[in-house]
Amino acid sequence: VFTICQLWFSLLSMISGQTVFEDSYLVLFNAPLTTTLPFFAALLDLDVSPDDADLSAELLNEEMPRLHEDGLRNRSFTYPLAVGWLLCGTAHSLVVFLLVMSWYLAGAGVVYPDGKVGGLWDMSFNLFTVIIYVICAQVLLVTVQWNALVHLAFFVGTLLAYALFVTAYNFFFLNSPYYAMAEQIFTGSIGLWAVQLLIIVACVAPAAAVTAWRANKWPTRSQRLLREVQAARERRYQGAKRNFVSRLSAALFGHAFAQTTVLARTQEF
Repeated sequence: VFTICQLWFSLLSMISGQTVFEDSYLVLFNAPLTTTLPFFAALLDLDVSPDDADLSAELLNEEMPRLHEDGLRNRSFTYPLAVGWLLCGTAHSLVVFLLVMSWYLAGAGVVYPDGKVGGLWDMSFNLFTVIIYVICAQVLLVTVQWNALVHLAFFVGTLLAYALFVTAYNFFFLNSPYYAMAEQIFTGSIGLWAVQLLIIVACVAPAAAVTAWRANKWPTRSQRLLREVQAARERRYQGAKRNFVSRLSAALFGHAFAQTTVLARTQEF
């Protein structure tokens, strides 16, 4: 997404050599800003946990060892999957670039207190911000287990780190083209926030639909096992619900019977 957006801008600017992102943003994008969340999500995510209480001994002993066959038979890293992810990133970059650029070309960009309208670097800053949002949303979409470290990596390692970077770079580096720009962009236009939300939905919703369709049409072994675990969890929940309703009904019936008995004895006296 990040790299191909530079290609779209290069084509729009007639291969003039003008960069769409400032040099420091180019350097820091892959290192601190978008590394923490994918790292922890890839390291700690489990499709199926062996400690799941709803995983029966039969499934644990027979199906869990077979989950490694996908890796041994190279089913998780195939050329069609690689091409699919490349096409997904290309489509996301096109959606992000066109919507952000159209917002500014339509004259609806940020207006500063002195009446000036934001230009290239305003668009660049918003483009960079939306790209980070879309990448985080896509990573969270394919994450199965949202544990504490994944939440920490998302809120602290990505969002808070980006906010601190923006604060430091845009308010203290006087020679930066982004100097004193973030405050006006973040607080100057509600429509800009709406456009950012629209871009995230436009990118993630089709990806979520395709992921769900693919899981339903060609489920992996881990997805089939996960469905069995979820079905067992649903059966346990329904059983607990029926037991609760039965106990509640018995308690209400006993209370009503006791009240009726007391009332009958009172009338006898």
